[in-house]
Amino acid sequence: MDYYSHIISGIAVASVASSQLKSKWQMPATFFAGAVGAILPDIDTLTLHKDFDTTIGACLRLHESGR
Repeated sequence: MDYYSHIISGIAVASVASSQLKSKWQMPATFFAGAVGAILPDIDTLTLHKDFDTTIGACLRLHESGR
C-alpha cells in the first residue's frame, strides 16, 4: 500500500507542476516522471516483493535474489 500512496502523491505533485506547462504533449511525461520520482525511495523494498525474482528479476536477468 505504501507504494501506491507514493505513486499517487507523485502524480499529484506532477499534476500541479504540469499545470504550468505551455505544451500539452509534455503532460504525460511529467506524470510519469512524478510517479517514477515518487517510487525511487521504495526501489529497495520492491526487490523484496514475493514475485520480483520471477518477473522483473527474470526480465533483467538478475542472478542474485533481493531477499
